[in-house]
Amino acid sequence: MLTFALKSAIILALFYWVFFALLSKETFHRLNRITLLSALALSVFLPLTPLTIELPIVEAAVEVNIEDLGGMAMSVEETEASLLTWLSNLPWLAILAFVYYAGVAVSLLMLLIQSVSLMRYMQHGLRHTDAFGNTVILKPGKAASFSIFRTIVMSVDDYEHNRDSILRHEQAHIQLGHTYDLLLLEAVRTIQWFNPFVWLLGRDLRSIHEYEADMSVLNQGIDSTQYQCLLVSKAAGPTAFAMINGFNHSQLKTRIIMINKQKSSPKSWARYIALLPMLALAFVVSANVQRVPVQPSESGQNIKIVSDSEQKGKHLVICEGNKIADMNSIDPSTILQVSVFKSTDNLPSDVKQLADKYSEDAKNGIAVIYVKDGKYKPAEIKTSDMKVKQNGRNDVFTVVEQQPEFPGGTQALMEFIRTNLRYPVPCVEDSIEGRVTLSFVIERDGSVTEITKMRSPNEDLTKEAIRVVSAMPKWIPGKQRGEAVRVRYVLPVTFRLK
Repeated sequence: MLTFALKSAIILALFYWVFFALLSKETFHRLNRITLLSALALSVFLPLTPLTIELPIVEAAVEVNIEDLGGMAMSVEETEASLLTWLSNLPWLAILAFVYYAGVAVSLLMLLIQSVSLMRYMQHGLRHTDAFGNTVILKPGKAASFSIFRTIVMSVDDYEHNRDSILRHEQAHIQLGHTYDLLLLEAVRTIQWFNPFVWLLGRDLRSIHEYEADMSVLNQGIDSTQYQCLLVSKAAGPTAFAMINGFNHSQLKTRIIMINKQKSSPKSWARYIALLPMLALAFVVSANVQRVPVQPSESGQNIKIVSDSEQKGKHLVICEGNKIADMNSIDPSTILQVSVFKSTDNLPSDVKQLADKYSEDAKNGIAVIYVKDGKYKPAEIKTSDMKVKQNGRNDVFTVVEQQPEFPGGTQALMEFIRTNLRYPVPCVEDSIEGRVTLSFVIERDGSVTEITKMRSPNEDLTKEAIRVVSAMPKWIPGKQRGEAVRVRYVLPVTFRLK
């Protein structure tokens, strides 16, 4: 529904732009009315047409970036949080859908309230039938004159003193079927309540209705000067209901200008040719664009898997002045603080010295780790730290003596993903990229369980990543004190279209 509403709004905006820029000041009232009604109708029906345009996607590599975060992966992913991350994880599509449907509901409610008020207003008053079979309702006091379908409402005073002009004006509205135009307008406006162009179009369509009715009255022999004076006298009177045609509904100035304006030259008809390119563009906008991507082959030749270091280089890790090559060499229990600097600009003096010392390694960012007692000590696994218990075999470890390993190692893991991963077609069509971070448990028998999403930019990417992980063969389980244990593993995968 959201796609339909958006396409409908764009089509309406295209036609209205041409109308306002080239046609709105012409005296071809009937043709202008047809133009605006066609814009309303096309904005509704074109998006519903089964028109499909196939656009092939040029075969391109899909890069899947697998970052090996090591033993610290779990703690980093669990503790990292920011406003940007929170915003990116919000269900924006669901939020937009809620706002749109709420707007539709409010529009329908307002239309219902106006309709009920109008029906109640028309229930009372003196009734009789005019020469054309229309029902005329006379209201006491200073009632606004208007018409709807085959009913005319006017005040008793207007009927006694201005009957000819006002009655002929409202009869013209009925004969020309202006009420049906307004019904179509209200239907489209309910769907496109958010579109400013539908409100502008409604204003201009009502003005055209008044132009047509005014010219009909003058063509019946009513004096032009007296009629314009009547318009002026009624301009400050009560306003009719918004959803119907009222005698003093439209702008007074434009009506008087249009009454006295010289008729447009026949050559001005050429301006309407500008609608043809807009019509063609509207068909393109409304079409269901079906992009046909080239699926990766069974050998996975269209999928490239690279490590983070291959893509952008590893950042420099410093612990108490020492360059750290293996995060597993640091005992996590001794870490007090971790400071990350993505750039070498505006560094603290002590960090600046480290950046200068390791200039080449520091160009991709610096992570400074501070430990207890200010001394770097290689991690030692102590017996007291072991969590293996006789009655606690279901404990899940994050750091163990022997980490779980995919059969054949990291290269085999890459090859498995290379062969099985398929970039979701909707994500290719919409150019959706981003990182999916999954957490799962390697059981004591090597099976993969408890697959959960930690972070993802898109549900289709999440489903594909989970599908591939679920299809993995059994791993070589992690071990602690020589015994197989359950180990939580974090796998971040970055989907990127090239």
